[in-house]
Amino acid sequence: FWNIKERWNEEEESDDRLTLCQSLTLLFTNKAFIIVELVYLCGLTAVILIQTNLLLYAKYIVDSEDSITYMILMVQGVALLALPGWLWFSKKYGKKQMYYVGGITVAIAVLFLFFLDGEDDLWAAYLISLLVGACLTVVYLVPYAMLPDVIELDEKKTGKRREGTYSGFFVVFMKTSVTLALAMSNWILGAAGFEAPEASCGVEVGDLSDAQPDAVKRVIRILCGPLPAALFVLATFFVWLFPITRESHAEVAKEMKAIRRKRSSMRASKLAGDIELNGVVEKSDVSLSEKNIVAK
Repeated sequence: FWNIKERWNEEEESDDRLTLCQSLTLLFTNKAFIIVELVYLCGLTAVILIQTNLLLYAKYIVDSEDSITYMILMVQGVALLALPGWLWFSKKYGKKQMYYVGGITVAIAVLFLFFLDGEDDLWAAYLISLLVGACLTVVYLVPYAMLPDVIELDEKKTGKRREGTYSGFFVVFMKTSVTLALAMSNWILGAAGFEAPEASCGVEVGDLSDAQPDAVKRVIRILCGPLPAALFVLATFFVWLFPITRESHAEVAKEMKAIRRKRSSMRASKLAGDIELNGVVEKSDVSLSEKNIVAK
């Protein structure tokens, strides 16, 4: 972190104070923040559902447990290679357009996981892995790129920089999403009749069963295909509802820059006035002391 520099100046912040209740009320009534949270939660939940059940999908749907290694390598490798391209796309066309393309593409790709069956379709699973990897960056990058826009809009309303508050709740909701996705996945599989490995003292041991009921296989397909696809589409819809555009953000940023300069100038003038006043008082005290000495 040695190269990171804080550009924010405390002198540019408003002197107004917010109580805890006021701060939380402004947070949860901020439409832009709620929409960003929904975008992130829908996208992240979809990814968690696929990650959690990918091993089961590889073993019971495409009949190749070892293929999960190659799927993960393809997704992670292509995601890393695609990152510069998405950054260029975002700068040229905007964050919302970036999610429109990436979110819909990954939704269509994972939807086809529902239709694969057997090792003969393994090539299609690899192709889907490449497509998902190419668009996975969008799911994580766009919500985090939208959050600073929300914080600047909040600063315009409150005069305060509240990155800590927004980032803290962002992480809390993220962890809640992960927990709920894992719990929901396990519960649905259990309800469908999933045959888990034999357990001892509450700890599962042994390998996965060689076969599962058809109902469980159908649920695995749904958890890796249609359900995540629906969540990606829903996240894309929330991106469309996001009220801050590139043009409106530019206006807010320009306005806030002028407000910060004004606050900084006012404080500098006030500080200079206080220093000058203190100097006059000190001179008066010195003159009075000299007069007292002469009188004596």
